[in-house]
Amino acid sequence: MNITKEQVATAAKKYPSAVTGPMSGCKHPEALLRWVLEKCTNAGCRRLAENYVRTGHGSCWNAMCGCLPANGWLVWYTGDWEKVLPA
Repeated sequence: MNITKEQVATAAKKYPSAVTGPMSGCKHPEALLRWVLEKCTNAGCRRLAENYVRTGHGSCWNAMCGCLPANGWLVWYTGDWEKVLPA
């Protein structure tokens, strides 16, 4: 799926109202989405990120975080996705 930076930015803006529960505390949703879409090697995690960008459904985000690798959690907490080593 070809996703633009604008689509990722729009999806990240939906995050505060779309995502509830334990996965609602990410301070860097755009950075996390960009990392998953560009660097994550987990195909299932990437598909869930694509679904979140396309639909804005919080359940896609929560499922994505359920299979997020350790490097993704570093991006979740730091937001510095360009300095995190590839998954």
